[in-house]
Amino acid sequence: MVNELNNEENKTVARRGRPKGSTNKHAISLVNQINIAIDDAVNRILPEKYNTTLQEILADSLKANPTATLTAISRYIPPEFNVNIGIQNPFTEALKEINNKIIEHNDE
Repeated sequence: MVNELNNEENKTVARRGRPKGSTNKHAISLVNQINIAIDDAVNRILPEKYNTTLQEILADSLKANPTATLTAISRYIPPEFNVNIGIQNPFTEALKEINNKIIEHNDE
């Protein structure tokens, strides 16, 4: 009886929709496609087509308007953000480059 509901006439009617606890495989597939597209854009298209990197774009943006850039970046970073510097990935490399640019700017 878990999968059925009683209506006014005490007839059983099957529940509609996806069963509780099941996953939407199309949404998972879409998220994976978006992740692949972003990775491709950052690691291949930016360097090849525009001769720049994400690190350079973020550093330039921070130099031009630090408040707006940090506000935009903070939307995508969890409140408790821990970076293991031993792991090499584009995001940690971008953060290192930003840190270096800020240090250089402060030394001037």
